[in-house]
Amino acid sequence: MPSSRLPLALLTVIGAVPAAAQVRTWTPAVDTVGTALRVTSPGYTAWRDTTTGWILRLEQEIDLAGSEPWSPRAQRRTLLLPDGGVAVSTVEPAKVEIYDRDGRFVRLIGRAGGGTGEYLMPSALAITGDTLVVNDARQGRVLLYSLSGRFLNSFFTDIRGTDPSMALDPRGLLRLGEAAGAAGEGKRWVYFTLRGERRDSLERPPLEPAPAWDLEIGPRMRSRFVIPFSPMPREAFLPDGSLVYGRGDRWQFLVTRSGDDTLRIMELANTRVDSVPPAYADTLVRDLVASQPLLAGVATREAIPRIFPAWNDVAVDGRGFLWVSVGYFFRRTHYFAVFHPDGRYLGYVPSWFERFEGTSWREDRVAVPAVGRDRQSIVRIYRIDRRGEGSP
Repeated sequence: MPSSRLPLALLTVIGAVPAAAQVRTWTPAVDTVGTALRVTSPGYTAWRDTTTGWILRLEQEIDLAGSEPWSPRAQRRTLLLPDGGVAVSTVEPAKVEIYDRDGRFVRLIGRAGGGTGEYLMPSALAITGDTLVVNDARQGRVLLYSLSGRFLNSFFTDIRGTDPSMALDPRGLLRLGEAAGAAGEGKRWVYFTLRGERRDSLERPPLEPAPAWDLEIGPRMRSRFVIPFSPMPREAFLPDGSLVYGRGDRWQFLVTRSGDDTLRIMELANTRVDSVPPAYADTLVRDLVASQPLLAGVATREAIPRIFPAWNDVAVDGRGFLWVSVGYFFRRTHYFAVFHPDGRYLGYVPSWFERFEGTSWREDRVAVPAVGRDRQSIVRIYRIDRRGEGSP
């Protein structure tokens, strides 16, 4: 397919890069696929390496009040607030806390329980004005509170599960994610007014789910175990309400507004792959069968992918830039690949955290649930220093 000339807006952004940076960067190719604009970057287009681009600087560590030792069952979520503070929800034990911009504990919001103004599983948070929105995934109920802690209203959604993707979209509607299948299939969001009226829905366009082993766990009971190192479908919402999505085995991200269209495609070429060491795969299968006997006769060495996924998750920052978590969890020093909203790949940003789960992005800050000294739960807040070479 022949490449078209670069759009004027894209040329303007590229032309703004300092001359010294232009010498060391790549120019993206732009063409169309159907009605979608495709931007393919052969390499970095803004900064040449992790020392000359953007930096995530640790700004603050917040010790959570009365924090229990870290546990995966806690499933903490963060939400950066307009005044610089942060809200933190914990699934187990169920609670929602507010901290001010200096990290001081302010108050609890609501309380655990099944009654009016109470929640059993606060799995997601959102903010609109001075109203805090809490999703109770166990009861399928959304609760609204003032930031001063006063209960305002609640409504049932019939959406259960611990999917954390809840936010207010540009129309002022509450976007609530339904839990996808174990392999990432069937992802869908439902939109509500803050009075509880269901207005709209969006389904992510189909992507090949991660391969999984099917387990027989009892009479008429089956379960799926995602095969280790399998690429997963992932997605995030852009500030204009459109959805960007992709699958971890390819450097291609698509943007859709309705779920039936493709607005643009972002691609990165000339990427490397990392092989899964055969001895490591053999040991992994043996350990899995030892820890889960139901996998015996089901889990096979041949099913383990020969290469690691290229990336494992995506997020969108407060200015609409796409951050891609590169590699596979716990494999190596972690870094993020950053894409401009127009589709260009900018370069890598090094980081001390590797999971986007439970994070909150607002303007130039990101809040991250973490584990501190003595295995206590904390929240780290980073500031995105965008002053690097060739920054847009």
